[in-house]
Amino acid sequence: MNRFTGEWLCTTGIVWNVRRSDSSEDTSGVRGGASEGCIAVHGADPQELQAWMMGGEKDSKGVLRSKLFTGSMEDPEDPTPLCLPPSLSAALVPSASPSTYYIPSFLTPSEQSHLLTKINSVPLPTWRVLSKRRLQAHPSPLTPSNTLLAAPLPAWLHDPIIPRLLSIPLRPDEDAGQHLFAGCPHGAPNHCLINEYLPGQGISAHEDGGAYAPVVATVSLGAPIVLDVYAKPEPGQAMGRRPAWRVCQEPGSLLVSTGEMYAGCLHGIGEVEVDEGLHGGEGGVVNWGMLGEEWRGRFEGAGGRWTRKPRVSLTFRDVVRVKKLGFLPGGKR
Repeated sequence: MNRFTGEWLCTTGIVWNVRRSDSSEDTSGVRGGASEGCIAVHGADPQELQAWMMGGEKDSKGVLRSKLFTGSMEDPEDPTPLCLPPSLSAALVPSASPSTYYIPSFLTPSEQSHLLTKINSVPLPTWRVLSKRRLQAHPSPLTPSNTLLAAPLPAWLHDPIIPRLLSIPLRPDEDAGQHLFAGCPHGAPNHCLINEYLPGQGISAHEDGGAYAPVVATVSLGAPIVLDVYAKPEPGQAMGRRPAWRVCQEPGSLLVSTGEMYAGCLHGIGEVEVDEGLHGGEGGVVNWGMLGEEWRGRFEGAGGRWTRKPRVSLTFRDVVRVKKLGFLPGGKR
């Protein structure tokens, strides 16, 4: 069994040194710059290393927890490391609503590919085809009274996303049990809406409303897209024609909306085939400095433009009203 020694600190910078004490091989190494807040230890067993950094503590559901660090392990089948922040507060989007958070590398490329394969292999009736896009609702659509029929999410939607979401504490000085969904009625997401956006497709500015707890976690797959955010108009007033700010969602990223962003803003996606203004200047995207270097380079090389490709979003929320199905004797409902 491997043993690790050293120290680590992962906030906005990196101070760390980790080695396997049972090997003469230098297994320490750094992946990413100080601004990325990411580490990867090569030649190490990911599960054992994660347990070492997290103190080996598990919650009641068997999920490893950490007070300071949620992990930056490399997928054994994918050389791209995860770069998770030490807390949600470290992922706050500047110049946006004070309750908007962005993590550019929430899923590895292999995890993204696996999810896309699962999404595209469901029976066709699972898709609900709308006039401007199509979607899936898991474990089921809400009833007309905005109630969810109690059922678990499919395993391929639960792992690794839900445990990873619940492993990130709100602030560095808090226990990981104080995670994003800790204050929600069910303590975790119980519903996922999957939307597919082809080039030229979008969704009008809207709010998620009272059917859900005021926390939204959206994972992006496939290709980047720009989300437009508008200030919610007062009753009787018209919404502004231009968004208050814009955020780019790159593949594998996580966008979290809560608080003021949830209750005081509207959000939508333009029906365009080319997203423009992909830069960090005036009229650009507020999370420009948080995007991965690859995508910033591609956008800069294209003059701040991106010709859209199919993009899929996974929106995780906690439905407030849940109804358990009752069964009568003989198996009848």
